[in-house]
Amino acid sequence: MSKFEVLQDLTDDIDEQSYEREPRKPDNSWRVQNASARLPIKLPNEKHVDPKAYYTSKKEELANVAQSIIEDPEQNVGQLRKLREVSKDSNVIVKKFAFLTQLAVYKDIIPGYRIRVLTEKEKSVKVSKEVKKLRYFEQNLLANYKAYLQSLQDAVKATEKRPNKKGTSAAQEDQDDIGKIALQCMCTLLTSATHFNFRLNLMNAIIARMSTRKFTDMLAMCCDAIIEVYKNDESGEASLDAVKITTRMIKAQKYKVHELVINTFLHLRLRDELVSNNAASSSSDQQQPSMKKRKKEHQHISRKMRKLEKDRKVVEKEMKEAEAVVDREDKEKKQTETLKLVFATYFRILKHSNDSPLLSPVLEGLAKFAHLINDGGHLDDNEVIDSRRVTTRRSLLCVITAFQLLSGQEQELLMKGFEFMFFKRRQIPIDRSAAFLKRLSIACLNWSSKAVLECLNRMEKMIQKHPRLDALLTTEDRLTNGVYRAELDDPELCNPFATNLWELCLLEHHYDPKVRQAASHLANFEHPAVANGRRESKSSA
Repeated sequence: MSKFEVLQDLTDDIDEQSYEREPRKPDNSWRVQNASARLPIKLPNEKHVDPKAYYTSKKEELANVAQSIIEDPEQNVGQLRKLREVSKDSNVIVKKFAFLTQLAVYKDIIPGYRIRVLTEKEKSVKVSKEVKKLRYFEQNLLANYKAYLQSLQDAVKATEKRPNKKGTSAAQEDQDDIGKIALQCMCTLLTSATHFNFRLNLMNAIIARMSTRKFTDMLAMCCDAIIEVYKNDESGEASLDAVKITTRMIKAQKYKVHELVINTFLHLRLRDELVSNNAASSSSDQQQPSMKKRKKEHQHISRKMRKLEKDRKVVEKEMKEAEAVVDREDKEKKQTETLKLVFATYFRILKHSNDSPLLSPVLEGLAKFAHLINDGGHLDDNEVIDSRRVTTRRSLLCVITAFQLLSGQEQELLMKGFEFMFFKRRQIPIDRSAAFLKRLSIACLNWSSKAVLECLNRMEKMIQKHPRLDALLTTEDRLTNGVYRAELDDPELCNPFATNLWELCLLEHHYDPKVRQAASHLANFEHPAVANGRRESKSSA
């Protein structure tokens, strides 16, 4: 062997050793960034298509069909079936595009009313072309919308039927993505078309995904949708349906759900709506005497005018129903039933789950709606406080809830007693009313802004109820002589008409602009009956 060959062998050995010592660098040149585009897509007709070209063609098809439907929904409502056929594609990306395209189309073409299914008798009756065209649109829209919701529910259920394994394949991940998109579409339809048909189907499907104890993105999405329904519900009907389904689900799960589910009740429009209803009922009670006066004034109306008045009321009633005006009594009844269901769930959790993580949201709900329930609800708080494993946050929430219950009941009883004394009773001594009015004006100087505003409102209603109290607003009228005795306990002996409401002058310089405005309005208030009497006296003089 020559020297050259020996040197060559040594060089090869050195190169081989250095190659072995170097770290390995994987060759990624064969990979493609888009995993779905590695292989061409095989169509049913045994043809292979480039993935990018296939996606582009499907996007254009979906866009063209959607645009034609939105341009003329009544004429092209039948093309909704084409969108649904595209959603049956085996490709995951195309399926997502189809679901989202249908969502955008339905949000745009769904009418602002609930479609009623026609009976066989109504279908047999001959109608005009316009009515026939409208019926064709409504029935086709309803059928396609129902099929779309069913496809969304099937996609969501497919993720639940999949067996739980430690490792997830690419197909399983795609299936989960489709399920999330389908659930997102259902939540969007529930919030944007709450008034439309199949609302209960959407609520059942969404609330069923809230039955887990672990936090997931789907749970948060469903809770946000239900909260949005609660916030935007004007009539209370949708909130009642959602609360019924939610409480039934919580009971079926034996009150073992995530606290986000209980927190959704905090967004119900019960606190402001029921209070405003009570205020409206009190104002309607005050208007009852004026209604009686109107009846007395209209006793001598002719028969023809009565008939016209009756026809006018019928037309107004029909217009009210057509415009879907919410009836106050019906709304209050629904909200009362909703409140019963919510508090039944709250008290069951308090009684049977002292160590449950749901105690904190339950106590928050009790503190928020405490003034709307009767006495006795705070008794369960003592059991929670006595529990050994109670936290500081729960203890503080228990104390706040108990005080809120007591203060709410005290305020409610006080306001009911005040209304019964001065607004619902027919015969009240005018000296007693004047004495209470003067005491209220004095107390306003030491109260907070909210209390002063409420008090000034009550004082104005008292003057409207009793016109003779108008004398306390002026320095010209004096019904009695003597001095006002504020220290006397008997309101009828304190001589209230010997003074006036001079406290309103001080309240006109209050730091709160709302109080200043209310005080100025009350100081310049003049009862119509008193004003007419003064004009007549001046004219006669």
